Amino acid sequence: MLKIYVSSTFIDLEDYRRMVNIVLRRLGHEDIAMEYYVAEDVRPLDKCLLDVSNANLYIGIFAWRYGWIPDAGNSDGLSITELEYRQAVASKKPCLIFMLSEKAPWPRMYIDKDTTRIDTFREELAKTHLTGPHFSSPDELGRLVAEALNKLGKTDNASPIFHNLPQPNYEQFVMRAKYMKEVMEGLKTRYPVITIEGFAGVGKTSLAIETGYIVLGLAKSAIPDPPKFTYVVWISAVDKPEQKEWLSEVVNEVLSTVSNNSSATPTPLNVREMRLVNELLQRNKVLIIIDNFETMPDPRLKKWMESVPSPSKVLLTSRVQLWQKAYPIRVKGLAKNEATRFISQEAKAKGITWDPKLLSLSDITGGNPQAIVLALGLMAGGRLSLNEIRNHIHLSTPKSIREVFNSLYSWSWSQITGQARCILLTLPLFSAGNSLAQKTANRTTGIRRLAVCKVSGLQEFEFDCALQQLVQYGLLEVDGKEGNIIVHPMTREHVSAKLAEAPAFHEEARNRFSNYYFEYVSNNIKRTTPCERYWNVLVNDNMLAIDIEWSNINEVLKWTSSTNPNGIFYDLLLLLVHYMDSRFLNQERIAYVKQAIEVAHTRACLEDEALLRLDALGWTYVEEDRLDDAYAEILQGFNIASQLPETNQTKRDLLALGLAWQARVMAEKDEPATAEKLVKEALSIPCSAWIQTRVYMVAGDIEFKSDNSEKALHYYQLAAGKIDYGEEGHGYQLEPRIGLAYLGIENGLQEAKRRFEILRAQDRIAIGRLYGEYGLALVAYKEKNKPKAVKMMQGIIQELSPKTKSNLLQKLIYKLFRDLEDDEKTLAELCDSAMDNVELEDLSINR
Repeated sequence: MLKIYVSSTFIDLEDYRRMVNIVLRRLGHEDIAMEYYVAEDVRPLDKCLLDVSNANLYIGIFAWRYGWIPDAGNSDGLSITELEYRQAVASKKPCLIFMLSEKAPWPRMYIDKDTTRIDTFREELAKTHLTGPHFSSPDELGRLVAEALNKLGKTDNASPIFHNLPQPNYEQFVMRAKYMKEVMEGLKTRYPVITIEGFAGVGKTSLAIETGYIVLGLAKSAIPDPPKFTYVVWISAVDKPEQKEWLSEVVNEVLSTVSNNSSATPTPLNVREMRLVNELLQRNKVLIIIDNFETMPDPRLKKWMESVPSPSKVLLTSRVQLWQKAYPIRVKGLAKNEATRFISQEAKAKGITWDPKLLSLSDITGGNPQAIVLALGLMAGGRLSLNEIRNHIHLSTPKSIREVFNSLYSWSWSQITGQARCILLTLPLFSAGNSLAQKTANRTTGIRRLAVCKVSGLQEFEFDCALQQLVQYGLLEVDGKEGNIIVHPMTREHVSAKLAEAPAFHEEARNRFSNYYFEYVSNNIKRTTPCERYWNVLVNDNMLAIDIEWSNINEVLKWTSSTNPNGIFYDLLLLLVHYMDSRFLNQERIAYVKQAIEVAHTRACLEDEALLRLDALGWTYVEEDRLDDAYAEILQGFNIASQLPETNQTKRDLLALGLAWQARVMAEKDEPATAEKLVKEALSIPCSAWIQTRVYMVAGDIEFKSDNSEKALHYYQLAAGKIDYGEEGHGYQLEPRIGLAYLGIENGLQEAKRRFEILRAQDRIAIGRLYGEYGLALVAYKEKNKPKAVKMMQGIIQELSPKTKSNLLQKLIYKLFRDLEDDEKTLAELCDSAMDNVELEDLSINR
């Protein structure tokens, strides 16, 4: 299945987009389109561009409208459709272009008054892409799309391509032809592990990234017949410096990427999970690239990698020699021709007049590209002469390339301004990457410029001047497209040591870091309705901004939970509770909510403590199938709420919610009479709309478990009708229930299928998407397509396995397995590899 981004103007091509949607679904692909977040031309630019980057394929449909031109972040004044196309090209996505025929009749209202821009754009597209026949009707477009995808499926690149590689930086990349050839040869050997070894700055990471793109067929290569892989999984120690359980990290990342999902938190591994990942590696051709391996002190990881099954491989980068069982590529300094090209390129970029004597920098730095950048930076920024640079390095009598780096960094530090030092000292606080956003193809690289500015404590003008100096010195890079700040590992290592020597600055910067991200979350996550705290951060599309910065936000939660639990931690947690639910961050939610409950209890905030126990903790326990824990917390929260004044509206809300959640637990425990009594009492309490929605939802759940699908649908529709306070995550909680209810109603199959397909397309809300896939598995089962149902369920279990050991959705999956009475072998194999604490005999088939 491919994830395909469909781009076009909307109003004029709505019927055509609908036809493409039908074609893609019938072919088993997933379309990413504006209909799923805003059905109009004016749509969120950041989300669109991110979705383009995350897709496997881009489809562009063009008629005679150039389209809406967004103001923010669009200095070139391009339309959003052209920006989406440019993003696809920049991200190296395969592009299928379809254009309306010039002979097709077309309403005048859908033609720009001035067609200059759309004419120019269409002309460029026609020259750049093989657009094939132009379409004149929706049916014709549908046929052309199907034919193009069918043709694509017969090429060498037919397999779905999934990866989580960083975006390559071609401005500084020097193709190391000799070493690239060695890497490609190593990948063709029987060795399971290939190593790229060499000192920092020599270009190991760039070589590894480029290798990933080449083996996926996404980059040109002078190497004839390079090996091909279907998946490339990228793991870097730089991204998670505090990680210790690296085997768990690597295995979960493999499961995450190969299953095309985002597992946020590694979980302890067991034998069955290891068997599962090994089976995936044996069935699929996966290249696992591990960067900075020498900083991953986990002997279990090394032992596992030695037994990675063919046809998959592991490619490592390391500063030190690793072990004898690997196929080694030892990368040294630039060759003479590479050094000439690189120094010439860098000198020109820094405004240094070319002089052949500059080539001597290769000798004194051992040909290390990063060291050359720093030396040229001293010449450009410090206005030092080549002789001064050479003399400085010689006078420091370096005995190794590390000493060369230390000398260059020390001299650069002494030359830059205090403001520039402030910027550098803030960088170790930031994660090198963004956890949720990074698990997608072409992940966001670097650190957001605005974030660094705020955390540095500098005024914007001071910051810009200081940043310019740091770039000139070669100490930092700036992503020209996004403006993000990119830090070389050696720079991070050097300034981390400097930060450790400045505890006062560290404390102040930490506080600014926490305050900045608290404000960032608050500005991006709060809704206008409902206005009540806790409920004003129900799931919404603006949470996409939290995904991009989650690793840094999570760092604030971890740090403030120990240093300031009564302040920023508490308030930040209340903002993020619903976000964590929608992103399946249940383990984080449980841990942080427990700490927040302690704070609320200490403060004697009865309303908060009751709400956190009832909803934030109790409901999460229900989702995790920890029913006894859930009931205990819900009951305690309910009892606390009972102490509130009778005139308090919040009391009525909490009591109704508490009764509903108790009823939900009783329903899961198969005590329908108790559940019905509790929910009936909850329904009698006048409460706020968002609470009443949840009460109706539970009432529907109870009816559904009693096989009363029509009554269940009635309650679910009542719940949906109560959302006058704003929808919640495109119905990620209600839509699965409505779909399931339709499945139990005569002639409801197609409506159920339609709802599940829409739900599955909401890939930003992991749990909602999984329920959509589960619903489609049920549809396949009812349509007598049991192999498809089994395959879909297997995919769901693979995705859930790294995240949770016990979950309501897992229970539903196993129930469906039990219903496949004629496939006991499949049941045994899949259940055995999916869950550690569920034994096969517990899932025996009813005979």
